[in-house]
Amino acid sequence: MLTSTRTDRSQLVETYLHYREVMRELVSAVRPYLPEDALLRGGRHLGLLRRGILVFDSEEEMAVLMDYCYHSIRFEGRNAVQRYLSDCPPTPGADASLLLPAFAEARFSIYQVQRVERGLGVEIANVFAEDRQFMVDMGFSKSGTENRVFAGRMLRLPDFCMGTGAMVPIRDQRTLIAIDRRLSEEFQGRMNWAALTPKQQTVFESIVLRSSLMAGEIRGVRYAEARESMAASSSIPYR
Repeated sequence: MLTSTRTDRSQLVETYLHYREVMRELVSAVRPYLPEDALLRGGRHLGLLRRGILVFDSEEEMAVLMDYCYHSIRFEGRNAVQRYLSDCPPTPGADASLLLPAFAEARFSIYQVQRVERGLGVEIANVFAEDRQFMVDMGFSKSGTENRVFAGRMLRLPDFCMGTGAMVPIRDQRTLIAIDRRLSEEFQGRMNWAALTPKQQTVFESIVLRSSLMAGEIRGVRYAEARESMAASSSIPYR
């Protein structure tokens, strides 16, 4: 658990903000490694493709799609981040040598807020695994409340974790029930989150996100980092 002294908080925030800048550069570098049809494939998986056209109700939905495409749309068995890491391994000792492998290994799940540290972040628990992490996110720490449930992808670092894109709140119990039913049908009631294959991870993520988006869970959300993620990726051409 993180200490809450003013010095520790200040250093942590400084580190987090610096890593965010590095991550923006990495996202831009990874962008060309997306397959040409990534957005259309991802949009189809998430229910955002209508008559061959991507339709978004908000910028945050675009950010959700982009994060999904970076990690869950694969070409020859690897996603865009993994392919970039293979072609362009970071210099040892550079910030990217810590962040890029963590970016490639980031996992999606549903989390519940256990504790809020205002102005810094939240302690979260993975609902599918016995695992707690501290997510640094100043914006989330202002709006987050204990027991709040959300879906997202976590980039794990030695001292804390950070989200890779937009966090999707799951506020309606009916959405959770629908997700649970779909997962039970798909995995026949025997889903082991830690042991999911890459293909199963994609199926798991698409079920959670599609169910949440269809239920309108992200409507009304205004998340600064989601817009930053979208802006970093908005030049990707698609037809």
